[in-house]
Amino acid sequence: MSRWVRQLQRMFYGSAIGAPAQVVISQLKGANRLEPLILCNGYSYTQYSTNERKDDMVCMSIDGQIKWKTGRSPLFDKGGSVAALVGAVTGAIIGTFVIPLALLGTLIGACIGAAVGTLLMEFAAGRKMEESARMGLGAGLGEFVGITCKIALGFAIWLIVTIAAFRP
Repeated sequence: MSRWVRQLQRMFYGSAIGAPAQVVISQLKGANRLEPLILCNGYSYTQYSTNERKDDMVCMSIDGQIKWKTGRSPLFDKGGSVAALVGAVTGAIIGTFVIPLALLGTLIGACIGAAVGTLLMEFAAGRKMEESARMGLGAGLGEFVGITCKIALGFAIWLIVTIAAFRP
């Protein structure tokens, strides 16, 4: 019995939704990665995959009937995000030295690196160039928004701590 089956059984043991969990376990035999199960309006939703295939999102009724599977489209896999991470780190390092603006070069390099890394990984995975470019743009913009928000929140925390330290 795999680890996720034992985890699901522990989660639902003795609860009102124990029977649906057993149905999900029997329907998804062979899955080696199962995300937490979401129950909503009589349907269960989860993401799973096996070593041989990725079936990704699946919706099942409480009685065990599979209503739909996403299959490989859209693919909920980690390939693009790993490439974005590697691209962002590489781009940040290169951007720090190539663009001689304090911190701005690092930010620009990280965003370009995330975009290029995602674009290359998605294109290599067999997607069309236009679709890969759109995903790369999303990764670059996401990197920019994420870094900008972290800097803004860090500054706000620093400001609150500074004010609190000197307030009588």
